[in-house]
Amino acid sequence: MMGKRRRQSSIALAGAITTGALVASGMVLGEVIRSQVVAPTRARTLLDTTVQFTARGTVILPGVHKSWTPLTGIRTARSVYRLGPLSEPVDPSRTSGCERPVTRMFGPEEAPGTYGARFYTYQWFSAKEAGLNERFEAVPTPYGTAPAKIWTAPQVAQQSDTWVIGVHGRSAVHEELLRMATISCSRGFPFMAISYRNDQVGGPHTDGVSRMGSTEWEDLDWAIRHAQQSGAKRVILLGASQGASLIGYWLAKAKTDPDALVSNPSGIAGVILDSPLIRGSAALRAAIHSSGVPSGVDRFLTMATSGWMSVRGPQHVITVNHLNTFKTSNLPTLLFVGMKDTMMSPEPALRLSKADHVTSVIDDQAEHVEVYNESEETYTEVMAAWLEHIADPIYHPSAPVRSGDHLPPFTPGETDDSSNLETEQIVTRKHT
Repeated sequence: MMGKRRRQSSIALAGAITTGALVASGMVLGEVIRSQVVAPTRARTLLDTTVQFTARGTVILPGVHKSWTPLTGIRTARSVYRLGPLSEPVDPSRTSGCERPVTRMFGPEEAPGTYGARFYTYQWFSAKEAGLNERFEAVPTPYGTAPAKIWTAPQVAQQSDTWVIGVHGRSAVHEELLRMATISCSRGFPFMAISYRNDQVGGPHTDGVSRMGSTEWEDLDWAIRHAQQSGAKRVILLGASQGASLIGYWLAKAKTDPDALVSNPSGIAGVILDSPLIRGSAALRAAIHSSGVPSGVDRFLTMATSGWMSVRGPQHVITVNHLNTFKTSNLPTLLFVGMKDTMMSPEPALRLSKADHVTSVIDDQAEHVEVYNESEETYTEVMAAWLEHIADPIYHPSAPVRSGDHLPPFTPGETDDSSNLETEQIVTRKHT
């Protein structure tokens, strides 16, 4: 009997120690994630790889998938470079590095040698470089004036009264959205890139902490109002990464308490989501798992971390869940998903992609917000076709477009007599 009690005591003690260790780990990890992921919105340049510049005007890249991404760039501590074309076919399974030409965009020219670097996914660093006109707008919001940029294409004489309002991700800037803007603007749709409290562009508010869209949606609401007062009769909302969370909160408010809005929700014509933050728990768990925590334990640590963040931080990350909001909105939705996304778990987006009103582009090789980088042609063609259908006030979803049957890009003034707007997944199998 005494031996049995000792064993039970030992088991209880071991369990307590294990639980305490896990909770402590959750607290520590929670503090790390709170400080590194949620709280700071002033991005720090994390140089997470090394590259070697040569005297030939090229750079030797490490053996990672990003080195083989067709459209990408790198930044050092001082400079930003665009990578030139690959000299050999893309092979995503290859583990060796490659050498590519580089074009310096900003900063001093780096001398030949080895440097800490970070891959950079933007394609243009200014509206002028992207061939767009730009004007600045000061949008009034509850926290003060938020700067916005409105982009249009100079070659388009007649601008549409359907605007695209773009919401960038955490720690990103307006120019993240230029990839999408070049597509919409060339078809005559003005593009308004907004800012919101505590982002990289707008001013700080209260404690300077991101709340994953749960308060920032108000700034989106005022931006929609500003666009509507500036001539936008219909609005398409576009969110990249955390930007999608702002849209999710706004849509929920429009459904449950439309009188609380300053904008007119009836003017929203559709939604575009790129690598969206749909569920906070999924994003948090992905971050924990990518840090090396094994499956099973990562779920527990997600709960522990979220609980600790609710005490030490301003946001219960695990309560961020827009899946039902997006699935039941019935707004025509265009969704881009990268299956190699380690920053934002693609699982919630894949579940959303099954809804009838959702058109999906899923790339097997793309990482976070990099479907465009992996497949510029597909991204452009599908978004252009989708926008043309949305421009028609009568929206009639029908048969899906299968892989390889991509619709051609549209040009201003061109009419579309097809009715095969895709409403199911378009699965792009790149590099196979």
